[in-house]
Amino acid sequence: TMCKNAQKGGRMNRELLKAEMDKRGLNKLQLAELSGVDPSAIVRILNGDREPGVKIAAKIVNAMKLKPTTATKIFFED
Repeated sequence: TMCKNAQKGGRMNRELLKAEMDKRGLNKLQLAELSGVDPSAIVRILNGDREPGVKIAAKIVNAMKLKPTTATKIFFED
């Protein structure tokens, strides 16, 4: 499970999320707008300063139309 206050670097696969953003031509601000997540939260998540909770992870997954397998690799696997 994901923790909102996990230590920096936590479990999330930020590099894979960034790669998926690149594939879609999305920058941080565009992802924030598409997902309805605060831009500062997106920046903290991508910088490793914050672990997204389930609600934010779901918003990002839906906004990017990530496949379940990819979403799992980004947000749920060690």
